[in-house]
Amino acid sequence: MSSFLEHLLENFKAGNISQEEALGKINSLYGYSDIGIAKIDDYREERTGIAEFIFGGGKSINMLKRILSHYIKSKRNCLITKLSNEKIGALKALFPELHYSKKAGLAWVRFKKKTPQSIPIGIITAGTSDLPVALEAFLTLGFLGHSPKLVSDIGVSAIHRLLSKKTLIEKFRIIICVAGMEAALLPVLGGLTGSPIIGVPTSTGYGTSFGGFSTLLSMLNSCSPNVSSVNIDNGFGAACFCHSLISSIMKQND
Repeated sequence: MSSFLEHLLENFKAGNISQEEALGKINSLYGYSDIGIAKIDDYREERTGIAEFIFGGGKSINMLKRILSHYIKSKRNCLITKLSNEKIGALKALFPELHYSKKAGLAWVRFKKKTPQSIPIGIITAGTSDLPVALEAFLTLGFLGHSPKLVSDIGVSAIHRLLSKKTLIEKFRIIICVAGMEAALLPVLGGLTGSPIIGVPTSTGYGTSFGGFSTLLSMLNSCSPNVSSVNIDNGFGAACFCHSLISSIMKQND
């Protein structure tokens, strides 16, 4: 929000806008659009640096249609997560400008491109079955203006695959580790690099993984001091937290 306010104050100081207009813009930061089925936080990006995104699970196609129509009408970037193939197909038929990834369960429209960021980000998966969640993180970061690199299927069951990527891993400033089963990849990565690592436990696993719950507990109990974790299958949340870290780094360098 600071950059928005700085720009606003500069315009006010230069006489480009009146005091009344400046106060109106500030007040609008805490307003929202009530479309009946949802109250859309139109200015969250100006306040926090990350726009309000749409969680697609639990919403009907008609609800998503009405929400997406608002974003498109106001020409605001929009990302919808956790979509079924049926919902993606229906929305794409209604909105030809919609981009999507069925594997990641994402759909998006983008009117304003983000300034590209150059900080190297790695998204590393333990297995191929973890790819949908990894792609959710990968595409969300791309939507937010980053260019992450995806390194897939280098889990510790054949640790030579991981070690063959050691030089590449050491170049990443931030890593998102996507793993299921016992989440062994996370602490091993924590021992290979000093970069911050965001763990994403997936629901990949056999019966006693309990839909990813045991994987989450494994990540939370990691002995590596440079790791932290988000919730099960939350590639989107990992990407947004990664974006926040980078934004903080960039502000310090300004």
